[in-house]
Amino acid sequence: MQYRVYRTPAMQKPDYDGEEWQRAIDCWSYWQSNQHNSIIKVFDFNDVLVYSANNKEYIEDWSRYLLMNRVEKRIIKEMKEVDFHGDFDKMSDDDQNAIINPKHYKMIPKSAYEKFPEGLEYIDLMEYILKQHRGVKAHLLGHVFKYAMRLGKKDAALQDAKKIEWYASRLVKFLSQ
Repeated sequence: MQYRVYRTPAMQKPDYDGEEWQRAIDCWSYWQSNQHNSIIKVFDFNDVLVYSANNKEYIEDWSRYLLMNRVEKRIIKEMKEVDFHGDFDKMSDDDQNAIINPKHYKMIPKSAYEKFPEGLEYIDLMEYILKQHRGVKAHLLGHVFKYAMRLGKKDAALQDAKKIEWYASRLVKFLSQ
């Protein structure tokens, strides 16, 4: 989710635009305490508005929703989780497939292949792979993918590998801040 806090509902540019709910609440609270009619707007990763909160009750409702959503996801995950260290030969075909082809590797939906019947180019793939990332993080990660995908096809393989290393290092520094 992307959270945007506006000092007033009429503002075009948000005072906060990020993925951290607590920081959005802090920003909203600051403007509320300074007599502004601030508002938090919640957007999904396709930049579609999914929720809007302009008072304490709405913020508490969304906080409860987030908490319950996390708890439910954790319970469902634990119920469906496959033991990756068990006896592979004795597992069902479905469990073996879950180990060989885990869902977290499936970033491109089947519909993308129908949308691009001539094949997917780098930018087409990034439309799906980087969807949940924003800003500098998306930019750096996109370059890592780009140079990995073309490794040795345009420039020397070592040159592309060093570019991957450089962008990956910058990504680590950015995420560490």
